[in-house]
Amino acid sequence: MQKKKIHVEILRTIAIYFVMFNHTGGFFYFAKSIDDPLYYFYMSVSVLCKVAVPVFFMITGALLLKKEETLKTLITKRILKFSLILVTISLFYYLLLNRNWSVTDFAEKVYSTNITTGLWYLYSYIGILFMLPILRKLVKNLTEKEYLYIFICHLLFVGVVPILEYLIWQGEVTLNNNFSTMLFTINNVYYVLLGYYCENILDIKKITSKNIAYGILLSLIAIAVSCCMTNYKINIIGTEDNNALESFFSSLISIPSFTLYVVFRKLCAKEIPQRVEMFIAEIGGSVFGAYLFEKLIRMVTAFVYGGFNKIIGPFWASIVWVGAGMTFGLVIITLLKKIPFIGKYIRMVI
Repeated sequence: MQKKKIHVEILRTIAIYFVMFNHTGGFFYFAKSIDDPLYYFYMSVSVLCKVAVPVFFMITGALLLKKEETLKTLITKRILKFSLILVTISLFYYLLLNRNWSVTDFAEKVYSTNITTGLWYLYSYIGILFMLPILRKLVKNLTEKEYLYIFICHLLFVGVVPILEYLIWQGEVTLNNNFSTMLFTINNVYYVLLGYYCENILDIKKITSKNIAYGILLSLIAIAVSCCMTNYKINIIGTEDNNALESFFSSLISIPSFTLYVVFRKLCAKEIPQRVEMFIAEIGGSVFGAYLFEKLIRMVTAFVYGGFNKIIGPFWASIVWVGAGMTFGLVIITLLKKIPFIGKYIRMVI
């Protein structure tokens, strides 16, 4: 069995905690605390947690784009496997969350919508799997300058242009819809390429403490800009539409996502005690299972939020809930994988 990359397992674990926070009341708490001295802090945490999905996509690119496999293997061992997982977990939540069951209704929902919010990522991941043969050929021919070009174009079309549009026209005028740069703007393509670059092209030995410091500084600036734009939008449209409020959260998130990946890859290049490596690998190996049951984990541990909300308020109660709830979920998944006979099949899936 191939040894797991410890920085990847750490990044997975961090990302799943951010995912859960994104689904709590703490994520939009800033919109209800405009007069609070910690208003920008609350918002910054919400922006920061948006690195979760980019990091997951980056890990996919880092690990899968370098593999060599036939189309038959790709279809049977990846596309078919994860399609079955998607249908199965969708059925689980459909039966759990609905009183009136219908085969037709389920089929239509699993085809056209998400049975629960978080499952959109699995659809996107399966889309990546279909594109793997083409993306694999692409990364083999890109130079470092071309990766830099992709990164700059992403910042331009996802970050700079939308920000300038809103500053000038407050959302009333946008770039012509016929102008498309999908390679730079579609997350499950761009971040997959960025992950491959971070893992397989970037020479981590050349990354210095000074480089890391610059990356962290730029990440803080990116988060600050996103917060300022969000506050500007709040002054224009108010705080009623939550979806509209996070429109700038991901504008510059590629900077902190890149920095986070590089920081942990650099840190984990050093010698790590074997027991620590084994523990991190065990927890990281349970993240996919925790993702699949994230909705259930929140439901089961909701009492944590309810109890702490009365004492410390929604934001900090959400932080405690995420810490306790996701830790509980990861531990349960890890223990289930160790059950004789049954654990073998659980490990095959998650």
